[in-house]
Amino acid sequence: MGLKIQFTGLLASPTSWARVGRGMLSRLTAVDGIDLKIKPTRGKLWTKDFPLPAEIKTAIGEWRTPDFELMFAYPPLLKKYHGKKTRLWNFSVYEPSRLPVSWVDPLNRDCERVLVPSRHNYNLYQKSGVREEQLELIPYGYSTRHFPESLPWPEDEQLNILTVATPHYRKGLDVLLASSDLLTEKQLHWQVQLPYVPAEKKTEFWEDGEIRKKLETAGFDVRVGRLSDAEITELYRRTNLLVQPSRSEGFGLAILEGMAAGRPVVTSNWGGQLDFAGPGMIRIEGQLRPARDCQYDEKHPAAKVFEPDKDDFRHQLIQLLDRPDELKELGLQARKSVRDFTWKNAADKLANLLKQSY
Repeated sequence: MGLKIQFTGLLASPTSWARVGRGMLSRLTAVDGIDLKIKPTRGKLWTKDFPLPAEIKTAIGEWRTPDFELMFAYPPLLKKYHGKKTRLWNFSVYEPSRLPVSWVDPLNRDCERVLVPSRHNYNLYQKSGVREEQLELIPYGYSTRHFPESLPWPEDEQLNILTVATPHYRKGLDVLLASSDLLTEKQLHWQVQLPYVPAEKKTEFWEDGEIRKKLETAGFDVRVGRLSDAEITELYRRTNLLVQPSRSEGFGLAILEGMAAGRPVVTSNWGGQLDFAGPGMIRIEGQLRPARDCQYDEKHPAAKVFEPDKDDFRHQLIQLLDRPDELKELGLQARKSVRDFTWKNAADKLANLLKQSY
């Protein structure tokens, strides 16, 4: 028997942290020397019939006394899960330049390790007061099951653009509106995929409750749905170009997957996605500004996000659309840029750290 590892957390959901859990755990189950048991929980956008990988279903169960416990928990709630004898390692990600004040003490007190996915996160957690000796950089990955190689290029004559995002201000969906005239001028099909739309009377300050209406009025094809990992892959298959003008990304999982699919990506020149920047990632310039509407939870006065320059966004987009024959080659270069960012490599790195720390 190898190390007894217990994971507890949300998996049956389209949320980014549930997708991270599915990707990491699917590969961790296959690592020699690791005996993994998984306790799925409910949470944001939990869906009863959400498809889970077979290897995760097989590992469902609980250790009475695990050697390590893994979670992707909201930091202020960590004390609730942290037993006196448990060696708790918590996945954690944040997007603006400083953590909420209420996160720092729980991360320092209730975790043995804080697992962050990017240098952007590593630096902001350290600057916010999380002890450096607790921080471990474990990049997220893409699934070689869903992206074994660059996906076949669409055969449509019309150019298809895709944006996959939550309806949060930090995702920069309003930036798309500045270039909506290109939909008609360039005869584009531009799909914006949202996992949900906030309820009218329950919209949080960091959510844009009107963005769906604004985008549809401007001519974007807005779809709402809790898509499985396979359905997300199919979205990339049908697109020529992924556009994500985010104001902040802790890692940028959709950006990574778009590049793994062999699609060029237009995104912001700030955030966790710069860890895998390279040919095929077209970066929008801009400047830092106070986080304000983009920082959920308790606000930190020094927190900053990146404001994409709408003129540069438009310029970069037109440059690509005027050279459609080059998009496929840019996509192949994008795939090469992210070839090592797989869930297998991420799980191997995590397993090695667990074994070294035992």
